[in-house]
Amino acid sequence: MFKIAIIDESGLTRNQIVNQLSSSGNLEVLFSVGTVRDFQRAVEAMLPVLPDMVLYSSLSDSLFKDELTSQIKKYCPNSILINYNIITQRDALILSSENARNIIGSGSFALNLLNFLVELIQSNQKENSNDLVLKQSVRLRTLKVSVTEREIEVIDSLSIGCTYEEIAKKLYISVNTVRHYIKSIYKKHGVRNKIELVNKYYNYNC
Repeated sequence: MFKIAIIDESGLTRNQIVNQLSSSGNLEVLFSVGTVRDFQRAVEAMLPVLPDMVLYSSLSDSLFKDELTSQIKKYCPNSILINYNIITQRDALILSSENARNIIGSGSFALNLLNFLVELIQSNQKENSNDLVLKQSVRLRTLKVSVTEREIEVIDSLSIGCTYEEIAKKLYISVNTVRHYIKSIYKKHGVRNKIELVNKYYNYNC
């Protein structure tokens, strides 16, 4: 049985994910909480049992994504960490690990998440690998207009739900500079918001 923990400040989202994952005979949800502090308490209460995987939304806490990930690793250093973000239009689901990303298209995000995890775990078992990682990585579509490496970094960060502050910290630039890049990207590529940008340049398989 593959043990999973969930961190998401939205109780509704947590319930949807728990209900969907609980329908699988291969997955067991150990607990679902809203904050890192609650996560720590739950982990301590479950010892010596630890989750095999932690699913968490980077919007679940006031911490930046990198800080949130570091806090989770502190309590579960050997667990697989998968960050998810939900784009409400078409319920697109963005999953990311340390080394790859997968964007899943239309339909129930909770069902998409279940199907993805079951497939991922089954694939891992067939390969007899101890390292379960996201094996599929989306690529930017071929752009019809010129785009700089820095703009790609900004688009990439937006696609996984990073805030302007997180992007600035990640790229070592100011928040105002991030705003300038995003305004330029939107204008250059004829989009009005993040959802249109991600829909245009990333493969959703839908």
